[in-house]
Amino acid sequence: EVFLGIFPAWGGTQLVPRLVDAKTAVRFVVQNPMRQNRMLTGAEAVDAGLADRLLAPADFCAFAILPCPLGLLSLVADAGLHAALVQRAAVTDDDKAAGFTLRLLLAAALAALAVLAAGALGRLYQLDASAVAALRWLALGPIINALGTVPGMRLTRQMRFDRLAW
Repeated sequence: EVFLGIFPAWGGTQLVPRLVDAKTAVRFVVQNPMRQNRMLTGAEAVDAGLADRLLAPADFCAFAILPCPLGLLSLVADAGLHAALVQRAAVTDDDKAAGFTLRLLLAAALAALAVLAAGALGRLYQLDASAVAALRWLALGPIINALGTVPGMRLTRQMRFDRLAW
């Protein structure tokens, strides 16, 4: 923004000064851009206090690329159950219970598959043990999403989308 002659926005004026001291903030927001928009390296960002740690390429891969297939697991675990419950003319308690149970079972099966596959993915991407453990924890996402099946269906049927975000 400064390089383009625009006043720096929220990240430069509010966030950076709260993360680091004033001298480092001025260097980051004003001085670096004025020197042909020279960016900080990852190591410089860690040294300045703008980043907590420097990721190895394999770690970056694990946490930047692999959440995508794990997110797809949640979509597969849904199997259209949410939409079917929303579009149904009248939803009984049995329908809700069946939809919730089926969604939870699908999510648990897919999460178990993802947990078992984490070791193979770790070997494929040459991840260390902590990254493989994190992938196993991320695999629980579909189960957590499944817990919102019935409440999400109710809110969607009532068109209370503001509550879905909170």
